[in-house]
Amino acid sequence: MGPMKLPTMVPTQKDVFAAWGDKMLASSVYAKCTKVHAKLTTTAGEVTTIIDGVTETVNSYAAGCYLVENVCRARARAPALAPRPCASTPSPPSSAQAGGEQYAVEGPTFKQRYLWETPEPASKPELAREGFQLFQACGRVWAYRVSRADCEEFFPSNSFMAPWGEPMRIEPDDYLRTCTCTCTCTCT
Repeated sequence: MGPMKLPTMVPTQKDVFAAWGDKMLASSVYAKCTKVHAKLTTTAGEVTTIIDGVTETVNSYAAGCYLVENVCRARARAPALAPRPCASTPSPPSSAQAGGEQYAVEGPTFKQRYLWETPEPASKPELAREGFQLFQACGRVWAYRVSRADCEEFFPSNSFMAPWGEPMRIEPDDYLRTCTCTCTCTCT
């Protein structure tokens, strides 16, 4: 039996997990092993996340958040899922990686998701000049690849509502994921 059908309105992230949680938890576990450029913000601001020329989300951030720019392209919506799986699990698909979309992450959440104490120099000189450094992702996630049929049936609006109140796009071949930790982090 598949996940329950979501209403035609834009579901919340909580609704998505309620509907898809069992399917995600029955999927493969992957190691998060990509790197991101990031810098600690000292003032509040707003960031627009653009993927493949489409505005994904717009959100505000406070001083003390990290402004993150992916090194790899997020079109596959699983930039933190790299071809290095946990033991005894299949590798997630790899994709051509272009990079560049930005988003904000709260300081405590960033420190749970990345090896923040051991940054490397930014790989792009222009980002280094802006104060960005390179950080390694850590942790493990369950990830479920969403099919075209899944999108048509359960995500007719091609989105769900992110915790910050903006719609988050979802398309065929995107991944729904949740962390494997038992902590109270906001990894989902």
